[in-house]
Amino acid sequence: MSTAHLFVETVDAIRSLGWALAVWVVLLAAVASLALWTVLVTVAWACRAVWRGVAAALALVQRSQAPEPLPEPHKPAQTRVARSRPSWAQPDEEAA
Repeated sequence: MSTAHLFVETVDAIRSLGWALAVWVVLLAAVASLALWTVLVTVAWACRAVWRGVAAALALVQRSQAPEPLPEPHKPAQTRVARSRPSWAQPDEEAA
């Protein structure tokens, strides 16, 4: 084997190892990105569930502490005469 042939084989081996390393780095980055994305989505989902639970508990506590609303006072029924008059025949309150 000549020196030139040995040099060409060495360069070819280095090039092959470089491509293998590049593929390894890309695959590792893809797996790491997927793992990180999974962790982030899981944490976000858990935080959202906890937040909804806390909000529901606070709403329940506030609802139980709120006083009962008072019933509205009874309004007297309108007289039949006032309802039967047309709108132009109603007394004008501004003129009085």
